[in-house]
This record gives sequence, C-alpha cells and structure tokens, in this order.
Amino acid sequence: MLALFIYAWQIVFFVSDYLLFDKQNTKKMKEESDLADAVGAACSAFFLCLSEQIMPFDEVFPTHFNTLSRNPFPHVLIEQALLQLGGGSVEGSKFAKQALTAAGWRHASVVSYGKYPEEAATAFNKVRLVLVDDPNAEQLMQRLAAA
Repeated sequence: MLALFIYAWQIVFFVSDYLLFDKQNTKKMKEESDLADAVGAACSAFFLCLSEQIMPFDEVFPTHFNTLSRNPFPHVLIEQALLQLGGGSVEGSKFAKQALTAAGWRHASVVSYGKYPEEAATAFNKVRLVLVDDPNAEQLMQRLAAA
C-alpha cells in the first residue's frame, strides 16, 4: 500500500516538473494539459481507493439510532460484519453481542440502541476502528479488550 502511495507521488512530481519547462507550441501545451488532467484524475481515484481501504465504515452518530433511512446506517453494516465474522446464525449473533459488550455496550440484548444512542454510538465506533485491519474473531475480541 505504501509503495502505491509513493508511486502516485512520484508521478505527480514527474508531471509537475515536466510542466514547468518552457512551452514550445500550443499543440504541446494542449497535450501537457491533457496529461496533467489525466494524472490528476488518477491521483484522485487512487486516494479515494486508499480512503475506502483505510475506513470501510462511516462514523456512527447517535442520531442514526432514531432516524429512518432507505440506505443502511453504518451501525447496521458493522453489525452485519460482526455477524459474518462470528460465523452467522446463532453463533454470529452471540459473537456480535460479545463484541459490542467488549466495546462498551452494557445493556441487555432486548434494549434498543435508540434508548441509549450515545453509548451505542461509542461502542459501534470502537468496533469500527478495530475492524479497519480486517481481524479474525479472536483478534477483534483481543483488540476490543485492549482498547
């Protein structure tokens, strides 16, 4: 990942040095402008991909728990990831409950997140930060216990 980042910056510096030379004619200037636009677009796409890899889930806010939306909120996606990480079905549900408890959710499973949205947001954001490194179930629980 770091190598891609360094490579992208090398391209940017090469193109910027190339564009600083004296301009010979308008055709060459047009080509250079097109090249600069292409490199800029490539760098933008690279940094977008980098940000997607760094943080796959958006931040969870307390208002998410008392709001309806067509698009799933981040806490729903995080909970789905925990269910999958725990093996799905009943085992996944137990694992998700254990992970959220380790992250700071201190209420029974029958209590909705909307009743204590600040605590729920804090717990989900802790899980969100641990899920960045794509750990397995055991690593996730160890990291949550250490956090």
